[in-house]
Amino acid sequence: MLAKVYILVELIRAATYCPSPNQLCISGAPSNTTGQTCFTIHSAESGWAAIGVGSSVMSGADIYLGWTYQGQKYVGNFIGTGHVQPSPNSVQNAIEVSLLETPPAWAQLSFSFCRPTSLSSNGNSITASQSYIYASCPYSATGTTPASLSFDQHSLIYGSFAFDFTTTANTTTSGSGNRPILTPSGGYTYQQIVTIHGIMMFIAWAVSPFLGIFCARYLKQVLDHNWYRLHVLFMAGTCGLVTVVSFTVIVLYLETPHFNDKHKIIGLIVFLSLFVQSVLGYISNALWEATRTDIPWWDKLHWWVGRALALLGVINVFLGIDLYEDLFGEAAAFMALFWICVIAGCSLLIFGQWKYGQVHHQYSTV
Repeated sequence: MLAKVYILVELIRAATYCPSPNQLCISGAPSNTTGQTCFTIHSAESGWAAIGVGSSVMSGADIYLGWTYQGQKYVGNFIGTGHVQPSPNSVQNAIEVSLLETPPAWAQLSFSFCRPTSLSSNGNSITASQSYIYASCPYSATGTTPASLSFDQHSLIYGSFAFDFTTTANTTTSGSGNRPILTPSGGYTYQQIVTIHGIMMFIAWAVSPFLGIFCARYLKQVLDHNWYRLHVLFMAGTCGLVTVVSFTVIVLYLETPHFNDKHKIIGLIVFLSLFVQSVLGYISNALWEATRTDIPWWDKLHWWVGRALALLGVINVFLGIDLYEDLFGEAAAFMALFWICVIAGCSLLIFGQWKYGQVHHQYSTV
């Protein structure tokens, strides 16, 4: 059952850290009267806000979450287990107390709680300069206890930081933590941003390259100069431009670090290689000569870089969907659609090879 009492707490002057200034701030200090450490959280989002003790990621974090339901504030203790909704702690260490400081003007949700400074089990102890995570959400939670609580995933106000809340110094720090470069308006969630990114990259790499390659490899004679226009549309327009926009969105609106796993590293390689491939495509077209008797090396390099990028792009879409499944558990339909598109794309290229065969330049497209 949720521990919910109001007590008078005498604190050593609190240290304050604002990992997301004017959006989320956390104050903490040891209590002189209770032998505990007390925290106050101010959030610009009114649904819920939370701090996790002793970890820079959700897994293993000792999480303290405050929310409002039907006009009443509640605080609960949860154990983080990864990128899923945390489970209620079997021992509720959070004791809600009267608000310990005046909320700033931007705060829509403020709450204070105390918890034991040292824990031998069912949580992480408070130590000097340790890791914390934080998050908030604009959408209302429902329920009055941790066991009955239902709440949406956090918005883009989330991240991690290291700080010492045990100090007796009057320390106020505003920092960046691991948080997004930009925070969009409208209360977009982490999952929504990732979904938008995934849909754009799916179109850019599981659909467009097959069409662009088909036009360039097989339709030079069939479409006359229009093969080149379609190739540029599919590869520079749909594939290239959509990739740049989607890449920019994910870098700007998701927390750092950005390039710390296979999917993200391959994505960076593909993104940078796109510019090389675009230059090679321009050179291949600009230097075309009707009198040439051989295929120049820059044409062949454009072909092979394009093939490598198309393969890497398809692989990375697969890795992205797999990562989405790990994060949100809702990727079965995306994975099925991925394989349908890949099989259809490969079938299209096989048909082109059977019907037309590879066709080289017969005229200029300049």
